[in-house]
Amino acid sequence: FEANLCAGLGAILTKAQYQHNTIEFKGHSSIQSIFSKNGFMSQFGGWKKRDYYSTTIQYRQFDAKKIKDFNEYLDMELLAKEDLPAMSDLLKKKINKSIYEIFNNCYLHGNCATAFCCGQYYPKKKRLDFTIADLGHSIRKNVRDYLGNQNLSGADAIRWAIQEGNTTRIGNIPGGLGFSLI
Repeated sequence: FEANLCAGLGAILTKAQYQHNTIEFKGHSSIQSIFSKNGFMSQFGGWKKRDYYSTTIQYRQFDAKKIKDFNEYLDMELLAKEDLPAMSDLLKKKINKSIYEIFNNCYLHGNCATAFCCGQYYPKKKRLDFTIADLGHSIRKNVRDYLGNQNLSGADAIRWAIQEGNTTRIGNIPGGLGFSLI
């Protein structure tokens, strides 16, 4: 279970708690260690452990309308990693804008109140994994409703959504970057 997937797991467990379920963690100590370093365990009654290597991108829950909080998180947690390849300020801004667009879609298209984020940086592999999850409307639901085709598969809905110019926005609302660019 990779650390960035705590975003999706956090969404599921938050919903379970909201439905008055009790959450209990059992199992492998190395996984619990990672979950403690990225702050996930402390959100669910566990403890926080120091990340000496600074490779975790902290687990956070955001009000989907609190764009400023999310942008500060991106700057501090994601784009400030020391081992990331050197980037110009313009490139950092472009990356930030693309990730922000995904976050913003949680509220605009997913119609959800909360977004869950987490990640992990692997310096030796030169790989960064970052996940944003929500419990809102899915791409499949939005595209099915927009096209009026309830038989459209999830894969076909995603293929439609990533084509340049396609959007499920209705009305005279300015669009974002779009999935084709992201």
